[in-house]
Amino acid sequence: FNYYRQLVQLRKDNDVIAYGDVVQVDPHHPKIFAYERNYEGRQVLVVCNFYKTPEIWDLGRDLAGYKVILSNYASHDFSGTAIKLKPYESIIFEKV
Repeated sequence: FNYYRQLVQLRKDNDVIAYGDVVQVDPHHPKIFAYERNYEGRQVLVVCNFYKTPEIWDLGRDLAGYKVILSNYASHDFSGTAIKLKPYESIIFEKV
């Protein structure tokens, strides 16, 4: 419940989440659902693993320019271009 409250607040505080255009990233990946939202020079990247097994996903670009702004797990495992997602993990990154 607390996670959903944070998600609603994040949407209220960030126009990019409410109004940004949606561009799917890696639409053919069988397990990862990822998309970017862009609005007024801001960008967020949402990455979701909807499966009960961990998944390693390569974004294809360096994640050094991104920070985690919300996740349903306390710790995150990403470096370079790869993200190791835990079962049912969702991460929202903001480009800094």
